[in-house]
Amino acid sequence: MTTWRLTGMVSLDKKMQANAAFCLIGRHCLAQLHINQTFTLQSDDPEGVHQMRIALRRLRAAMGAFRPVLDAEEYARLANEVHWAAATLGAARDLDVFLNETFPLLFEQLNHDPCLLGLQDRARIAKKETYVKARAMLKSRRFQRMLQSFEAWFESMPSDEHQEKVKKVAEERLRKRYKQLLRYGQSLGQATIPERHRARIACKKLRYSVEFFNSLYQANDAHKFLKCLVKLQDALGVLNDMAVTAGLVSKLAGRHPNKGMGDALHIFSGWNSCRYMRQLTEAEKVMHAFSKLKPFW
Repeated sequence: MTTWRLTGMVSLDKKMQANAAFCLIGRHCLAQLHINQTFTLQSDDPEGVHQMRIALRRLRAAMGAFRPVLDAEEYARLANEVHWAAATLGAARDLDVFLNETFPLLFEQLNHDPCLLGLQDRARIAKKETYVKARAMLKSRRFQRMLQSFEAWFESMPSDEHQEKVKKVAEERLRKRYKQLLRYGQSLGQATIPERHRARIACKKLRYSVEFFNSLYQANDAHKFLKCLVKLQDALGVLNDMAVTAGLVSKLAGRHPNKGMGDALHIFSGWNSCRYMRQLTEAEKVMHAFSKLKPFW
């Protein structure tokens, strides 16, 4: 039993109708969601939850990319359902990142300080609770109805030879997402955490749009652009993980932490702040390099 990653791009034709392209991309995302649902229900491996969240993010990004040609009422209803599912899985993913990535690094760099072990214990307990909730969500009627609704939506999508072509939608979406990223990505060093979060979201949406539409353009140009975009998303993603983890650790410590937990919280805060500043410098460099790239569309 293995997880299923999105290993290839969806191949689109320039003459394809926008609705047909959306259905093709949407079904690809839904297949990733289905397979990793089974994996997550049967395994504690965090990769299942991670891949389900990616599938949901891509599905939401596809809906956003094709929003002008989609039914507004159905879009709003299903976007709300995707948000609900992603939020439930997000709590489990945040704890996975802390336990499997952040804490081991923290523990090693702080010379295995025993006061940190209390945080780890609390995180393990919290992870079990979030996985129970996540699996209950995946088994729920609401989640199954969401999957069925997407299938029905794709199946009933109208076909009209006079409908807008996917190439036009692609150019409009890519141009809009690119401008958003350049705007939000300016002066990352002086930006607030919410402003950097907006830059990360803009980067993520542009990346998914590039992956959705790159088959419509010259492969070499799109590949170079995407490679730098992925590097930028990774840099901004690490910053976001640090910010999220800071809130998570504070929650784990509780409103009235005892001395040991208070010491652990103080140690983590100083360590995380130093890492954040170094990572912010790296993100600024990558953003600067990206801003010099010429769009391929």
